Amino acid sequence: MGEKFEFNSLRKSIFQALFITGIPLFAYINFIDNIKFDVFSFFVSVFLCVFSVANMNVFFERKALFYIVLSVVSFLSGLFYVYIFKNNSLFFFAYILTYFNWGLYYIIRRVILFPDILLHFTGGILIFYLGIIWVIGQQGEQIMKFDFFDHKKILPSFFVSFAFTAGYIIDLIDDMEEDRKMGQKNLAEKIDVKLTFLLSSLMFLISYVNGFFVINQFISRVIFVFLFLIHFSIATILFLNNRILKLIPKYRNFYRFLFVIYCFLITFDNRKINLFTI
Repeated sequence: MGEKFEFNSLRKSIFQALFITGIPLFAYINFIDNIKFDVFSFFVSVFLCVFSVANMNVFFERKALFYIVLSVVSFLSGLFYVYIFKNNSLFFFAYILTYFNWGLYYIIRRVILFPDILLHFTGGILIFYLGIIWVIGQQGEQIMKFDFFDHKKILPSFFVSFAFTAGYIIDLIDDMEEDRKMGQKNLAEKIDVKLTFLLSSLMFLISYVNGFFVINQFISRVIFVFLFLIHFSIATILFLNNRILKLIPKYRNFYRFLFVIYCFLITFDNRKINLFTI
């Protein structure tokens, strides 16, 4: 069925899973009272979930049966791992919901435009909330009394997911030719590269506005705004450049690096990190 196994595709899915696992880890660190060694179990379970999603992506790209089998095996292994080491019913449910959200996303994006962007956004929020839900279980809080939707959780989840979606829209620009060959719908091909780039920039702007209000200290806000102005300047230069398509890969590396800096800035500003405890 389709293409055969290729090590580079597996390596890509591993790298993607490691990078995206940083999102729920970011949520975990910012909402936990004490970072315990239980974080290792959390990291493994989330990695297996994201790795299963990444391999689902490779399957839809390459049509190689190996990757969908690996995806399902990783997903079921992650569920079993959660059941054995955590036995958290809410996390169990969120784990399943996250996987099927991304499954629907990969199917939808082959058929119709725009819903794929919405599903990418909800997928980012679900991945972020995996970290928060694990915190609930670790701290022994009652689920019914836990406020999932107060601004302290919504703002950082929107910061993450809008940036996540903005990056996806940039990927659409970079993947136009490949999507055309595979018969997948691509927004950039439909509405033009520069309009798609502007949409991505709007998503980044909304993300950074949410991130700005997560931060409390003045100096941290100054640094945050400074980084935003750097991003805005680079995006403007790229938008006005006729070689925008060739520069997209470098731009992607730039905003990913910037996103990591933002996450560190927010984490240290909140001063949520205590000494590791057993």
